[in-house]
Amino acid sequence: MSDLGALSGMGSAARGMNNRGQVVGQSYQGWDVNEAVLWEGGAVRNLDSLIDPASGWHLNDAGAINDLGQIAASGCHDGLGVCGMLRLDPANMLPVPEPATWAMLLAGLALAGVRSRR
Repeated sequence: MSDLGALSGMGSAARGMNNRGQVVGQSYQGWDVNEAVLWEGGAVRNLDSLIDPASGWHLNDAGAINDLGQIAASGCHDGLGVCGMLRLDPANMLPVPEPATWAMLLAGLALAGVRSRR
């Protein structure tokens, strides 16, 4: 058992975990203020930081995360006054190719281009 910590405030609750060790849940910031959070690599992160602030959504809980990093969360839209369930597909949780991968790809394409001219 491990203490995951909280963003700040009164405490937190873990709701779901995947096989990659990522944990999602809720951090209690006050009596009626909650934040959806992700625990990963020893750090806690507010899930609102993974969505566009201009969208108007505020995530207040996360219930599950799969091995692809897709998160089932609940939130409310400030401007519309509606709340509901949402699925997050955070792009920054997906593996990003290293620059060396792109360099090798470009070198291979250049070599193929030179060979096709002959």
